[in-house]
Amino acid sequence: MKAPVIKIILTAVTILLLTQCKKEEVTYKAYFYTMEPTSEIQLSLYIDGKYQDKIPYLHSRLSFDNDTLKQKALLLTIKCGKHKLDVKDSQGNLKSSGIMKITKNKTSLSGRTGEQEINRQNGCLIVRLDS
Repeated sequence: MKAPVIKIILTAVTILLLTQCKKEEVTYKAYFYTMEPTSEIQLSLYIDGKYQDKIPYLHSRLSFDNDTLKQKALLLTIKCGKHKLDVKDSQGNLKSSGIMKITKNKTSLSGRTGEQEINRQNGCLIVRLDS
C-alpha cells in the first residue's frame, strides 16, 4: 500500500519540479556596424521588424580586442534564437537583409540582400551589415 502512494508522490513532485523550471535565457552582447560610408545615407537596423537604432559607420573591421572601435558600434543585447535583420536607408529602402541564428554552440548569418558578417567570442557577437 505504501509503495504506490510513494510512487504517486514522487511522480507528482517530479512533474512539479519540471514544470516550475524555466529554461535559462542566454543573451549576448552584440556590436553592430557598417563599413558602408554613410555620409549621405543614414542606415537603420531592424531586428524582427522592430526598429533598433542607426548603424554607425566604422572605417575598419571591428575586432573583439579593439575597445576603441567597439565603443563606436551599436551595442544591443540579443537572445538566443532566430532573428530577422533588416537594414534600411532613410527613405525606407531595404539595403541589407538576413537571418541570424544564435544557439548555445553555434552562430550563423545567412544573407538575402547585401553583405553580412558575424563573429562570436566569449558571449559577444560582432555583426557587420553592408548594402
